[in-house]
Amino acid sequence: MDNINLKIKTPFLQLEVKGNQKNITEVRRLFLEINKLSMVDLDLNIDELMPSSTLPFWKFSKDIQKNTKIMDLINQISQIEDGLIIRKESIDNISEISEEGTTYKINLLDTKKTVKKIFNQIDISKTNFVLIHVTGKISDDCFEIVFDQIKKEIPNSKTEVMKTKKDILGKTIIECLFFGNYPDEE
Repeated sequence: MDNINLKIKTPFLQLEVKGNQKNITEVRRLFLEINKLSMVDLDLNIDELMPSSTLPFWKFSKDIQKNTKIMDLINQISQIEDGLIIRKESIDNISEISEEGTTYKINLLDTKKTVKKIFNQIDISKTNFVLIHVTGKISDDCFEIVFDQIKKEIPNSKTEVMKTKKDILGKTIIECLFFGNYPDEE
């Protein structure tokens, strides 16, 4: 009687969980994660979702998932490109306190190092499109610096940029989705 056997079958998910009562906390965590995925409002019909059902959209930031224009673009690109690689890194913000209040900036050297880290082990010659998403409580000039540093690394790839102004633990987050001819990757 201590065993748990649970099967869930939907068009996009098939799940079977077996265990005992000791595993009930893990099952609870699993359902919390599934619930988080169900809260993502993709605002798409089933036909539009089908081509990208193999994409690991749960790895995308919530800001990307909620942006219908960007999700539509990702759907279109995924129909053309063979592979997707996702990279995410963060930079510590520099806070400057003045009479007007606190402003946040990024360090150019740290930004360059972080961008190099993002591009580590990515074959640029196989990259056709990059979605660049930067999140942080920084000025528009700082956003442009990050975008420019990334674009320098991929001069021949098409890019789309997205910025989200919000504070995440005093950091700037760089998220890049690389689409290209690398089907053996993620």
